[in-house]
Amino acid sequence: MLACYVVLDLETTGGNAVHDRVTEIAAVRVEGGKEVARWSTLVNPGVLQAVDDRPDRFEGETLRLVETLATAAAVAIENARLFEETRLRADRLAILNEISTAINQPDSLAAVCTTATKELTRALNVTQAAVALFDEPRRRLYIVADAPALGSPPLVGVDLPLENNLSMQRILETRAPLAIYDAQNDPLLAALHEVMQQRHVRSILIVPLLVQGEVIGTFGCDAVNAPRHFTQEDIDLTVTVANLIAARIEQARLFEAERDQRLLFRLDSLNERQTPRLVNQADCLIEVFFNVLRLDAQIGS
Repeated sequence: MLACYVVLDLETTGGNAVHDRVTEIAAVRVEGGKEVARWSTLVNPGVLQAVDDRPDRFEGETLRLVETLATAAAVAIENARLFEETRLRADRLAILNEISTAINQPDSLAAVCTTATKELTRALNVTQAAVALFDEPRRRLYIVADAPALGSPPLVGVDLPLENNLSMQRILETRAPLAIYDAQNDPLLAALHEVMQQRHVRSILIVPLLVQGEVIGTFGCDAVNAPRHFTQEDIDLTVTVANLIAARIEQARLFEAERDQRLLFRLDSLNERQTPRLVNQADCLIEVFFNVLRLDAQIGS
């Protein structure tokens, strides 16, 4: 264990290195396993500006009053931000609970995926989303459920191009989510630019559906008409829903395999029971046939 070390903490406006920024830096010094000092400061904080034509207006009590107001305003703003974050998390947890309940219902797989897709568009406040699955030879990636934007046609049954689809190659290689800000121009979506333009998709989040480490499909969320930076919370929520859907798909496949196995076992059992009787019946028919032949020979002689 280190005798002395410093723990740093950064507060940011988001997880994007280009568009988000650091807002606060904090440090805690630990010696011998005990905190001995701490320090923090705001970075690029907001400014409360007061203007007056009179010289030396902001001195003494006036300056202290302005500083008090600035502090109170900063606390109010921070409380409002924390309240909004808490409300958003509560809303998303409620929607996630609804999706989890829907996925565990004894409905068809298509109905379950459709419900999850619609609920996720509401949770992320995105315009449209879709679930796509690979066929067994992995030659097709087709949409099995979607929540299309208002006025857009449904895409269920539509094949997504796999040839030269760099975004899908990335998903298959990394098995990790892929967020693309400029869906209509990003080279990873070159094979889909025409589709992105036709459907007015500006940004897209693609999350793999994983079963035992294998990609069986994707969950795509689209931001239409205006670009969007998907936050880490957006990605984490989509990954959670994708995992629930993948587990439900695997459950359905295992159920179908077990049902087919039971059916095959029944047929085998039926054959085992019926075969001796059929053999006996065949022996009887053969005996009758030869008796008829013998009788015919006696009559002829």
